[in-house]
Amino acid sequence: MSAEKMKAMVLEKFNIPLVYKEVPIPRLEPGEALIKVLNCGICGTDVKIFRGLLPPSIVTLPYIMGHEVVGEVVSVAPNVRNVQVGERVIVYFYISCGKCKFCQSGRENICINIKRCGFEIDGGYAQFQKVPARNLCPIHNISPQEAAILPDAVATTYHAIKTVGKVHINDRVLILGAGGLGIHAVQIAKLCGAEVAVVNRTEWKLDRIGELVNDVHLISPQKTNLKEYINEWTKEEGVDVVIDTVGYPKVSMEWGFSNLTRGGRFVIVGYSTEQPLPVNMMGMHYNEWEIAGSRVSTKLELIEVIRLVENHKITPIVDRVFPLEKANQALKAVQEGNVAGRIVLGNSP
Repeated sequence: MSAEKMKAMVLEKFNIPLVYKEVPIPRLEPGEALIKVLNCGICGTDVKIFRGLLPPSIVTLPYIMGHEVVGEVVSVAPNVRNVQVGERVIVYFYISCGKCKFCQSGRENICINIKRCGFEIDGGYAQFQKVPARNLCPIHNISPQEAAILPDAVATTYHAIKTVGKVHINDRVLILGAGGLGIHAVQIAKLCGAEVAVVNRTEWKLDRIGELVNDVHLISPQKTNLKEYINEWTKEEGVDVVIDTVGYPKVSMEWGFSNLTRGGRFVIVGYSTEQPLPVNMMGMHYNEWEIAGSRVSTKLELIEVIRLVENHKITPIVDRVFPLEKANQALKAVQEGNVAGRIVLGNSP
């Protein structure tokens, strides 16, 4: 690697394997920091990006993916004061304007001028990444592999359950899916004092959750009639909150809405880029159901998640670590669903 170059996995064409190549190390602008990427998580959205399923306004080729990043600060612009060289940090990957009504009301995750690392801006499938210094969150006593998945896999479900879903003690919560989001959603819902069930087609993923968390209803629709199970568990009242991490409309309707109590809340976390959700307007009217979208988290919520992990209240689940140059194999594993938790990329020391 030459002095001003770094290695990166570059998406040059959609649906074509990423290319491991040298690219320029990003140059810092005022207010920015350069981090050496230690680890970068792989999200299901990365697969959508790879396949070209997001709008053209979001991804411009050639492009470096990766939005779940932990690194070490190696240089900062002269006006930066909030982080120092040598600090280990997590990247809050939503870069907000700080001026719109959403930013000013504490909802920077839906800023109207939002830019995102690993979406509109190059991400962490590289040896270095530049980020606004205000987006960096220092960490302590968390392994970099685990820390990498906090900005999305953990903070996203934290926001969905605590802020959007408003989950309280003794709520009955049904989580759709036991993947990278679902496996953390179970932990967070339990932390809120809820009674929790999770439904997933793949039994070994349910078994993994059973190893991690006590007193959770683990439901495999291949073995169990989901409706009958929920009716027995809730005495035919239904669940108070559904957290949908899957995002397939057929699953949402069959597993989610059919088991939602009157006045229940349905929170959409996972999504399909190709299929709309058909809404039963009569059911909405008579039951006063609430449907809410949930988008990542605020920076404050990410900081709260970091503290919970540092205090061993939440366990980030890393399935495997691949070297950066094996990112194509890692993406394939995610696409095939052969993952419990998250897969993480790692750079050589």
